Amino acid sequence: MAELQRLVVDTNVAFKWFVRERERNLPQAGQLLEDFLPSQVGLLAPDVLDYKLSNLLRRAVQQGRLAIPPALQAHRDFLAVGIILVDTASLVHEALRLGLAHRISIFDALFLLVGLRSNTSLVTDDERLSTAGAAAGCAVIRLGDYRPVSG
Repeated sequence: MAELQRLVVDTNVAFKWFVRERERNLPQAGQLLEDFLPSQVGLLAPDVLDYKLSNLLRRAVQQGRLAIPPALQAHRDFLAVGIILVDTASLVHEALRLGLAHRISIFDALFLLVGLRSNTSLVTDDERLSTAGAAAGCAVIRLGDYRPVSG
């Protein structure tokens, strides 16, 4: 049996699973979720993913891109997906250092740290995070380059 591929998933990728209007690289985001659900790919993320995704859903409601009931359902669906959320309380100081060094938010630095600490590639659709990840030594897969897992 082949070893399970593990990936760190960024908020902008998870958001595309639930809000598809005006988003790019939707087929790749959908494929990543399809690969994860039958356990072909293991997904993990820092615990801040839940907060960041919830905030993006709130913003989508405020912008009129999503109604309240679908936003609440999207959050329930996200929780049901079963992404492994890594506790990051002990990583904040290191995230601050990484954020300052690469001019990224502390939240984005936490995604990089989870990737670096778990020796796992980060999947993102954020160009700035992708560039910072490469500079920090984290393997990065740009969402547009994601391909299905053969299995």
